[in-house]
Amino acid sequence: MSDPQPDRPDRTTGVTLRRLRYFVAVAERLSFTGAAEAMHVSQPSLSAQVRALERGLGVELVRRTTRRIELTEAGRALARPAPHLRVAAGGSGA
Repeated sequence: MSDPQPDRPDRTTGVTLRRLRYFVAVAERLSFTGAAEAMHVSQPSLSAQVRALERGLGVELVRRTTRRIELTEAGRALARPAPHLRVAAGGSGA
């Protein structure tokens, strides 16, 4: 059996490298707008991908308010190793 494609979701979790990259961008900037600009995607698209990652993992990663966002405990736990996972998978480390 071959390895799944990097951006194809795992059928059980919906986790993709793209979604992890988007989440890390949000976690680094604590801003969906700033992350979307850095990733060269629209803010609604990036937000939808982070929500899909949250659904796939079954946890809230980002607590959203009208004025700001903050990482949940699960979000902080995922943000720590996520950049290293990206590099190991052949993605950008930045």
